[in-house]
Amino acid sequence: MSEWTICIDSHPGLTNDDDIIMAVHDALNSDPVALGPSVSCHTPTETVSSTFQVEAEEMGAAADAGISAFVRAIEAAGLEDRGGRLHVELVEEEETPQRPTRIAVPA
Repeated sequence: MSEWTICIDSHPGLTNDDDIIMAVHDALNSDPVALGPSVSCHTPTETVSSTFQVEAEEMGAAADAGISAFVRAIEAAGLEDRGGRLHVELVEEEETPQRPTRIAVPA
């Protein structure tokens, strides 16, 4: 099993409320799938971003696990999934660093 780094951004207009950003972080931090999460917000666009690791056999499974963990955290923070798009970057940790694969998927 490989460890993958997930870099994920919400759709714009989600929130810039500090308490909600902390709630998203707390939810990710308590999720056993998301390892070592950090969460931030780009205030002008109200885009919430997070970076964390997941363990998975292959890239598709890593993306699915990361997206699911992020959406669960957003919902646990009391935000509603508004059907936007998520941006995900994946980097397999066991390999030599390379350009990340970028995937945009429906939220």
